[in-house]
Amino acid sequence: LIKYMTKKKRSSILQYEHSTQYIEILTKRMQHWNRDQVLREVSQDGRVLRYVAEEFKADREIVLAAAIQNGWAFGHAAEEIKGDREIVLAVVTQNLWALKYAAEDLKGDREIVLAAVTQNAWALQYAAEEMQYAAEEIKGDREIVLAAVTQNPR
Repeated sequence: LIKYMTKKKRSSILQYEHSTQYIEILTKRMQHWNRDQVLREVSQDGRVLRYVAEEFKADREIVLAAAIQNGWAFGHAAEEIKGDREIVLAVVTQNLWALKYAAEDLKGDREIVLAAVTQNAWALQYAAEEMQYAAEEIKGDREIVLAAVTQNPR
């Protein structure tokens, strides 16, 4: 099949294959990193959390550093960390996107949603549109809506 593709398409497929192989090699290396190496790397690029050993995905300090740097990294944290109220509150204060990955009971926590909305008004819109990350009773909370509008009047 590749033989019959245009040169441009062949090149992009081979590039993807190379990139996948590179990620696999890098992932194997990351499995041998010590805690200090992981903490340093996730502080620079939170996405690294996806590839490190499972033990580090349950490390509060490492997950906090990764998720503050990149909110989407919180999706790769261990489940017990996603349910840690203190960590979730700290993370959504810095990066609202982490609200998506918080434990269900914390998505209904008024203080957590208020912290996310105060940081960025998009949290309320995002919570309302995407899988209802915030619980229904939170979305109707006057103080939270007012904080969102005050933060971003548009």
